Amino acid sequence: MADPAPLGPIVAQATAEDKFREFLRSGLRSSPSPGAILVRHIFDSHKHFDADELVADLRAAGRQVSRATVYRTLRLLVEAGLLRELRLTNRTAYEHDFGYPSHDHMHWY
Repeated sequence: MADPAPLGPIVAQATAEDKFREFLRSGLRSSPSPGAILVRHIFDSHKHFDADELVADLRAAGRQVSRATVYRTLRLLVEAGLLRELRLTNRTAYEHDFGYPSHDHMHWY
């Protein structure tokens, strides 16, 4: 069985950062902007990740963002429709939900 072709991004009118800023301004939430750093970092690559991997990636990139800010921003990005939360057996992973086609996952226990 051949591996399926990797999914490519969909051309979107707005960037993920624009959509997140719009979400924060909508009156539902207000937050200072370390979130913008996280949005840019997350959407600069397309991979599934968990919060610990994101914190490690940010530190490796020289960004000092608190773990609490990462968790809070991930929750906001899920609420805004930018990320999808994948609840796995022993962790929660995230993937892009904005700018990429919908697809399914198989998770083996």
